[in-house]
Amino acid sequence: MKRYPWFPQYAGDLRGNWRLMRCSLSAQGLFFALQLLAHDGFGRIVFHGVLSRDSLIAEIAAATWGKSIAEIAAALDELIDAGVVTIAGNTITIPCMADEYEYREKCRVGGEKGAQIKREKYGSATLEGTHEGTLKATRQVQHSRSDHNRAEKNGLTPETLLALFNEHRGGLKKAIRLSPSRSKAARAAIRLHPDAQYWIDAVKRAARSEYLPGADWFKGFDHLLKEDFLVALDEGQHDKKFGTSSTSRASTASTGRVVPGIAETAEASARRWGNG
Repeated sequence: MKRYPWFPQYAGDLRGNWRLMRCSLSAQGLFFALQLLAHDGFGRIVFHGVLSRDSLIAEIAAATWGKSIAEIAAALDELIDAGVVTIAGNTITIPCMADEYEYREKCRVGGEKGAQIKREKYGSATLEGTHEGTLKATRQVQHSRSDHNRAEKNGLTPETLLALFNEHRGGLKKAIRLSPSRSKAARAAIRLHPDAQYWIDAVKRAARSEYLPGADWFKGFDHLLKEDFLVALDEGQHDKKFGTSSTSRASTASTGRVVPGIAETAEASARRWGNG
């Protein structure tokens, strides 16, 4: 049975124990003293050997720092008559305390068995909130701290990132200053990519794009702080313009803007209705 440094008792339960509340203050004081003695025995006090009633009361008096034997005898009889303390042989039992210890032990053992069944069935990675989940969260925090320390070691801060962007931006829009929201986004992006060379390569690749420098939707420095945009940039999705067929170029001349895929759409429609 697991030991606890505290009593498994609730104040409401003790106040609601009318048998105990009807006892005198002296008997209630002895009940509390017996709880202290019974804590290590999980609600029971076991004396060595077979003791007479007088010897048992003397043992209690010695254990309660020499209280009056007559006073303890009267209070103990009152507790026994109320049914809140029992004596059997050389053992004094506090039923409400012993029952609570046993209940908590059953819950603890049952919880450990349930956790073990989950580990065997689903694996430890699914047990969020368990020791494995705590270790996983700790490793994530340590990894984040490691990236932050590496970024600081490389001298990468929101201010230096802004300077790198302006140095290698080419035809991209210049970033003038850092607002609080920009600084926050920059710090988050630096934690993901703490190497300065990564950012230099990303800015140069965006600057080499055929359409990013003149695109109205492209916000330059702000877009580079977004992880989804960086992924697309790494995959080459922003390297070239869309819709470079002859039909698309003709459409550009007539409308003044590129309509991606218009040639393919027209051809598919013609084939479907037999006009192709």
